[in-house]
Amino acid sequence: MGAFVFILDSDVLTVLDGSRRNSNVSKWFDRRVDETEIFISVITIFEKAKNASYLARKGKANDAAKAEATINYLKTTFLNRILSLNGIAAEDWGRMIGTQDKHLLDTAIAAIAKQRNFHVVTRNARHFVARGATVTDPFHDPERVITP
Repeated sequence: MGAFVFILDSDVLTVLDGSRRNSNVSKWFDRRVDETEIFISVITIFEKAKNASYLARKGKANDAAKAEATINYLKTTFLNRILSLNGIAAEDWGRMIGTQDKHLLDTAIAAIAKQRNFHVVTRNARHFVARGATVTDPFHDPERVITP
């Protein structure tokens, strides 16, 4: 593996899956990332599943179907690269939330990244850096690395 290993946040995934466009993210991904060095977290799967159910409940069948397709794509593409909370990360997450009860899901991703010393790849650095995780922000060219 190279110098860094990354956990992609949802805002980056929407660029990579074509839902949104950002040339800086696409360039970063093309020039910097070895596919074996990128991961997602179980939190991302949770967020996508929650959204799919919400869309279905609101009667937006086409959007819900697209969301379900995204979940299947992520589970297939990241088959052995979906990170879960282990005991150490879960404890750290709980302590982080006990300190400041905000951004529950981002804090879980921060705990997972921090425990493994991975970079969270996101535009939303403040939710992660404040929790002790290193962030790579590819929405800028060159990308910004922000440390706690």
